[in-house]
Amino acid sequence: MGRIGFYLEYVRREALKRGYCFSIDKIGNFSRVPHSIEVKRGQLLFEFRHLMGKLKKRDPGLYRLLLKTRKIQAHPLFRVTSGGKEEWERG
Repeated sequence: MGRIGFYLEYVRREALKRGYCFSIDKIGNFSRVPHSIEVKRGQLLFEFRHLMGKLKKRDPGLYRLLLKTRKIQAHPLFRVTSGGKEEWERG
């Protein structure tokens, strides 16, 4: 539960910034940062492009704002490494 809780804590923080309710009751308690998970830079870029495709239709304002993004910052749980997208990825 440590990694999931760590990840969801950041989701919770972002939700609160945006004015959403987010119950922390089921996240669990974590007292230290878990070991990081490797993610290839190509996979991170693939996910960002996928997000942008969705936002273009669902939230054009946020889409235009994120078009200015110069550097994609991964969640602190992930350690970005070199490489392309994952072999299992469709698309």
